[in-house]
Amino acid sequence: MVKILTFGINSPILKAVYVLFFLILIYSFLSLLIYKDFGITFDEKTEYRSAEQLKEYFSKKTSFKNTIGSVYEMEPKLQRHSPVLSPYYRFYISVLSALNPSGSYTRYHLLNMLTTGIVFINAIYWLVFKSTGKILYSVLAVLFTISLPRIFGDLAANPKDIPFAAFYLLALCFIYFYSSKKMNFTDILILGLVFGMVQSLRTVGFSIYIIFIIYRLFLAFSTQPDKKTRLILSEIKQLVLPLFLIFITASFYMVITWPYMGVNYFMNLKELFVNAASFADWDNDMLFMGKLITRETRPWYYLFVWLGITLPLYVLIPAFLSPFIKNSSIDIKNLKFLLTISITLTFLMYLVSRPNVYNAARHFLFIYPVFALLAFITIIELITFSVKKSLKFLVLAAILGSVLYTSYQLISLHPYQYIYFNELVFGFKGAYKNYETDYWGAAYKRAVEWVNEKSTIEGGTAYTIFSCENSTAVEFYKNSNIKRANSIKKSDYYLCSAERFEGSLDKIGDLEYVVERQSVPLVYVVKIKK
Repeated sequence: MVKILTFGINSPILKAVYVLFFLILIYSFLSLLIYKDFGITFDEKTEYRSAEQLKEYFSKKTSFKNTIGSVYEMEPKLQRHSPVLSPYYRFYISVLSALNPSGSYTRYHLLNMLTTGIVFINAIYWLVFKSTGKILYSVLAVLFTISLPRIFGDLAANPKDIPFAAFYLLALCFIYFYSSKKMNFTDILILGLVFGMVQSLRTVGFSIYIIFIIYRLFLAFSTQPDKKTRLILSEIKQLVLPLFLIFITASFYMVITWPYMGVNYFMNLKELFVNAASFADWDNDMLFMGKLITRETRPWYYLFVWLGITLPLYVLIPAFLSPFIKNSSIDIKNLKFLLTISITLTFLMYLVSRPNVYNAARHFLFIYPVFALLAFITIIELITFSVKKSLKFLVLAAILGSVLYTSYQLISLHPYQYIYFNELVFGFKGAYKNYETDYWGAAYKRAVEWVNEKSTIEGGTAYTIFSCENSTAVEFYKNSNIKRANSIKKSDYYLCSAERFEGSLDKIGDLEYVVERQSVPLVYVVKIKK
């Protein structure tokens, strides 16, 4: 096992901390360079507005006017997003809101990249360092995982799925660290707070308790395999009190940071689970394998196909080989088991509950870094431990080819890496018109900027813009010469995503500009015929 016991100047743990600090500095610098590239996505306005309301709720005394009264002042469709009635956890975003008094979307994007990115980096780094004891592997694991296109492309402008993915991985990290020792009060408190964050951000986060129990039992069996029955009873007895205290701490965290849970904990907890499975608020068609499907006609393999075509092959191949490569150290075996249990349990819950999944595999982004870490650990095994040379060569050659391909995709799709597809469907170009692609609408930023540039070149010509969606982006990015129209007839330019555009461009006007990646259109900019 990897033992890290000393904290002197030359201690491994201190060196690891220095390298981690340097890694975070590099990532922060990169974030400062590129955060302005990312556009506003569809859900951001609702999320940040609701976070502002929650921040205001916590800053005022409890009264009819500040709680129920404020709900009556909202539009009916927005009432379910009010602090007391909202089943969506937004305390994390309200903290970002406190750090962003101006409410700038651009600054939110920087804060998102820094906070979730640093959580990701810490979780990945320490998981690999504890299992291997090697700083180089830890650094490479961070690069390997954080550069997943579907993760990297969502870091800035996805304040819902990415925070859960980051804290879910952090929870796995704490389980890995704390499960090998007897927990004290501080350990229980830390796990309670982390579990509380995870189960608040997404209801599926409650599965972390099951993972924790299974992993603890696995460790007990690993040390004394000949005393299984006795160990089960002994381990369960030892777990009951700590697990209960962790759950109480996590629930307390939910109650004090989430008004909806604070006003009626038990009933609303039940509603969370019901809503997580059905999510009746969303019922639109989805493009899948060249056909439009509904949530009723969505096939059981929907999630598995999406994972298969949006995870890089350098992740899929090693992750698939992982169960067949067993020549490794105890710590690596333990980490592989923890990651495998996380993936397996997620798949089982998906198959049993059949949740309302849409926007590709967006709701399961949290499993992408887990897959990546499992793949990375397997690659280490391939390189380090005894495996047939022919197999090693073939696998590593395929992985290198996929890394090069994915690196090209990361650059060519920037800043829309969330539309990445792997080689199995011939990339983004092959997936276009067969699968959902630009479900976030971040490309409207560039479309509005083009109209701004045209106006400036013409000496400040005033234009009006109408967009078929994401009016928030139009309002935020337009300059002072541009006005937003409320209909096509009253506009000079019509902006619409290629995926959602209906009708004939010729009948509307002249196509003057297209936001595109890899020769595939994302947003049309059409000059309206007068």
